[in-house]
Amino acid sequence: LFSSMPASQQLSEAALRKIYNTAAREAEKPRKAKRNPTGGEWYRSVQGDWMNSRAECLAADQLYFMGLPYKYEPKIFTPGGEHDYRQPDFEISTLNKTYYMELMGMVDDPEYEIGIREKLHDYQINGIESGKNLLLFRNRQRYGIDGKRLWDTLQATVTGELPREMVYI
Repeated sequence: LFSSMPASQQLSEAALRKIYNTAAREAEKPRKAKRNPTGGEWYRSVQGDWMNSRAECLAADQLYFMGLPYKYEPKIFTPGGEHDYRQPDFEISTLNKTYYMELMGMVDDPEYEIGIREKLHDYQINGIESGKNLLLFRNRQRYGIDGKRLWDTLQATVTGELPREMVYI
């Protein structure tokens, strides 16, 4: 995305790092405003979207500061799958491709794992696959994600180096 811009409009690496650091600090600030229907807390992104988790909020802020348009939890129709539709965490639009992104965060919940496997199966049936057009992120820790690793992976993706497997953040 950046390399397709005229040189006069491209940001230096120092400017990008500054934007990243600002986004990371903003995402880490407590932004709990209200409860969501499941009893958890919603977090507000810089763009103004309400997110279900801090990790999603951090990802949304990074996408925003990278200048990548996204849709939060879009409906993807999945005929032939377990459900009529699925909702990935993000749909990301670049100049020539659409990607879907899943942030898998509930590392200790077996029911969550079963749901993720079913979701990934439905995606695969419908041509949404890791290494092709699906970014899979898995938290390494129970709390928090590595914002720099997320940033680096998103940056590599938009320059054509989509990871072929799950990225642990």
